[in-house]
Amino acid sequence: MPGEKMDEEVRRTQILQTALRIARRDRLEGISIRGVAKEAGVSMGLIGFYFGSKDGLLAALLDDVIARIVDEGFRATEATPDPGERLLATVERLLVLIGDPEADIRVLLDFWLRGGTDPDVRRLLQHGLARFRTEMRGIAAAMIAAQPARFAGVTAEGLATVAMSAIEGTMFQAVLYPGELDVRAYMAALRALAVTGEAAGRGDPATR
Repeated sequence: MPGEKMDEEVRRTQILQTALRIARRDRLEGISIRGVAKEAGVSMGLIGFYFGSKDGLLAALLDDVIARIVDEGFRATEATPDPGERLLATVERLLVLIGDPEADIRVLLDFWLRGGTDPDVRRLLQHGLARFRTEMRGIAAAMIAAQPARFAGVTAEGLATVAMSAIEGTMFQAVLYPGELDVRAYMAALRALAVTGEAAGRGDPATR
């Protein structure tokens, strides 16, 4: 029945929100079926019903986190008409999320670090980040289509990889040097590298 399905979705969302809260507070090591059940006020059996196991819960949590980041990072810049400006705006938005200790991207980084030694987590991460890479590749393809001469020999995959590398590297720097990420300075440097000549003057308000 429709009402029962809605109740199931609410309970599933409640469990995921609890898992996310624990991951933010205690990192992924703090997540257990027993702990999530206790904090969410549900039975361990109910978590098993929805997610099957702890690995299933972690997989669902990772998918949820990535969906949120895609919405907050990519969807927020969809209205930017110029693909190059959209790429820069997307990177900037994601950098702001990296600098926010309450943002979901911190949980994503925790998955990332665990994936280096845990092949199961690495597989979850590779699967989950496919959506992230697809979004970035779409923006890159639009940039190349808009300026084919400038990007001669450049593939959408290659351009997307460079953009993602900038984001990924900043994630690690934010962990090593907490509180030192200057998004404005980072973006000024990135824009100087990415945009040249008259276009740089048009894109940087400080040069007008």
